[in-house]
Amino acid sequence: MKKKEMIAMIVILTVLLSGLIPLGSQSVVSGADDNYSTLSDDDRTAGVFYFNPSDSRIFVERRLGLGFTLNFGNPLSYVIFFIITALIVVIYLKKRKRSD
Repeated sequence: MKKKEMIAMIVILTVLLSGLIPLGSQSVVSGADDNYSTLSDDDRTAGVFYFNPSDSRIFVERRLGLGFTLNFGNPLSYVIFFIITALIVVIYLKKRKRSD
């Protein structure tokens, strides 16, 4: 992969993961559980990770700033997290292998 293509892929992944472009439909984000507030620290681990098994949403609004974060109380969030992590590791290893 050329340097320009790698930079473009990193920029696209960064924009997608930062929440500037919401992933999925609005119903996935808001769902039927609009009565859950993501502004309190009650459902946050270490004040950062949102964990509420009663909230069926996968993506919830961030407490501060723009974008969305994962609800780690939903098992599908772990699948999404590991796929993204694996993708980053694979890209890194391919890049490292080519530079050797």
